[in-house]
Amino acid sequence: MLLRMPLRLKLFVCFVPLVGLMIAVTGVYSYRTAASEVVEKTRVAQQDLASEIASSLGFVAQSTFDFSNFLFLLPEVRRFMRTTDPAEMDVAKKEAYSAIAISMVTNRFFQVVLYGEDRELAIDQAGVAGVKPFSFFRDSDWYRMVSAKDKPVWTVVFPEHNPFGGRGGPSLVFARKFKDSFSLRTLGVLLIVVDESRFRAQYEKYAHQQARIYVLGDGDLVLTASDASEIGRLFDPAALADTYVWTETTSETTGWRVVVAQPKDVLLRELNQIQVFTALFAVACAGLSAAAVWVVSGLVTRPLKKLLQSMKRVQLGDFSQQVDIAGNDEIARLGRVYNLMIDRIRHLIEEVYETRLRRREAELRSLQAQINPHFLYNTLNMIGLSAKKYGADDIVEIIQALSNLFRLNLNDGRDFVTVAQEMELVGHYLSIQRLRFADRLDYAIEVDPACANVVIPKMTVQPFVENAVVHGIEPMNEGGFIGVRAVRDGDRVRIEVSDNGVGIPADRLAEIRGGGRPKKGYAFANVRERLALAYGPEARIDIDSREHVGTQVVIDLPLLERGKGEWHDVQDADR
Repeated sequence: MLLRMPLRLKLFVCFVPLVGLMIAVTGVYSYRTAASEVVEKTRVAQQDLASEIASSLGFVAQSTFDFSNFLFLLPEVRRFMRTTDPAEMDVAKKEAYSAIAISMVTNRFFQVVLYGEDRELAIDQAGVAGVKPFSFFRDSDWYRMVSAKDKPVWTVVFPEHNPFGGRGGPSLVFARKFKDSFSLRTLGVLLIVVDESRFRAQYEKYAHQQARIYVLGDGDLVLTASDASEIGRLFDPAALADTYVWTETTSETTGWRVVVAQPKDVLLRELNQIQVFTALFAVACAGLSAAAVWVVSGLVTRPLKKLLQSMKRVQLGDFSQQVDIAGNDEIARLGRVYNLMIDRIRHLIEEVYETRLRRREAELRSLQAQINPHFLYNTLNMIGLSAKKYGADDIVEIIQALSNLFRLNLNDGRDFVTVAQEMELVGHYLSIQRLRFADRLDYAIEVDPACANVVIPKMTVQPFVENAVVHGIEPMNEGGFIGVRAVRDGDRVRIEVSDNGVGIPADRLAEIRGGGRPKKGYAFANVRERLALAYGPEARIDIDSREHVGTQVVIDLPLLERGKGEWHDVQDADR
């Protein structure tokens, strides 16, 4: 189907989809590159944010750890945990409470619980607080977790599991074993309870653009998060994999992992607007490209249509066509070459027409020339018989030579003769002229046997011999001589006609050599035209003359190939 389309439509169908595809690919590639760049920059920003949050949380956690160390070093607390005498227990408890209360002045966000095997001491910002018994703590899962580890443990407790009872929201509990410094025996457990909001305050200001922040403890337990509903659950990375861009970092202080996640659709919202703009831009570009391709294809095909229309007119025979195509591109050059070709064809047709016309005219002249020789030939034979009857031998000789000349000129209507026949005709003509001029004319004819049977057009040499007699010898009073010589030179034949007559004036010689028809004396022009018809540019005639010295004409012809002209007729005549 594409092959049947016009060239302009082919260009349109091929290039417009290609341009549209290129624009679409460029748009998709640009969008994906920009999206990747945005995501990568977001990851870098998230990494910096996570590191900053981890540092802030690490400071709070480190403060809690330092506070626990301070409590362990208080003599009152150590005495309280070691006392086993019931009589001293109340005093030791009061001293421990007093010491811890003083410390709580600068750490008002803490709640402290000391659990022993058979004792407990709890204090918060308001002073002595009620606390659940040790048996409650001992039966919990996270007590078993604390007991199993020698290092401090952070965990999350909700109000129903809070040692201080069910109030408020979730809390983070720092649990640490209390050991005897001498025997290293575990005397109890220190619990420092910190409200979860205290940690959330460290990163809440960063939770923007629907960003999610998770702080993960041991076992991917969510200790605190921007979304309170996630606290106390296990972190699930798969929930963020497809719809969020997220990154994480690990705190060197606590070992906690801080995860910062942001929704992809929020990050790429502006890019989605750019994507819509890009799509509209691609459609606009495709439309403009289609218009441009249509216009450019018209510029390409319009000159070709001109050429096609001109060719159709040439096909109908109008060889005057010329196509005007401006510019210097390939099509313009093609148009100029086409114009030159049409011009050359027109000239060739005119040359062929003129050649055929000249040939027809020559044939007509030959036919007309044959009518008179036939009549004269018959009449001369009758006159010769009459002169012989009365004994006029000199007249008989002239009539016989003239009769032979006419006979050879007729040549049974053939246009080609052998060199020998042409020289015989010349000999009869010169014998007649010698009887006319007596001692004023002498002649010599030489024929190379190698070229005697070479075929040439009839009446090729005789007109030049006649010119030599009429224009060269006749003005002389005595001593006239004409030499005719024919030789073969390779695949060519050379015929020379020379005389010692009065010569040709320089101006007339230039006129003859110029190739045009002279004002008088048509022999040279006629023979040149006939030889051109027979041989084309291979035939050459050279003439040289000097006044009071003489004239020489050289006819140089190629050997006619068998079958060309009237070769067969001449051969048959020779046989």
